[in-house]
Amino acid sequence: MLLLNKEFGHMRIHERRLYPAEITFSFESLFFNALLENVSLGGASVLTKNLPLMKPGCAITVVIPFEKREGCVKRNAKVRWPKEGRFGIQFI
Repeated sequence: MLLLNKEFGHMRIHERRLYPAEITFSFESLFFNALLENVSLGGASVLTKNLPLMKPGCAITVVIPFEKREGCVKRNAKVRWPKEGRFGIQFI
């Protein structure tokens, strides 16, 4: 499904859904806590107070807890855009 994102002016392939959850991600062998803002099959938006120095294309690993059951999913991702306390990722 292609969706027009009015804020960023581009098309999105997968619909995003709100998913406020505490997550952990690793970047350059360091671990960070963050808050997941929303998620889709293709990626997510992440909020963090301590944004490490990341550029588009940087590789990270993110651990996302399941919403209604025990456990979590661990996914590799790349940073699509970093911006003032938040960043977007694409799952790879």
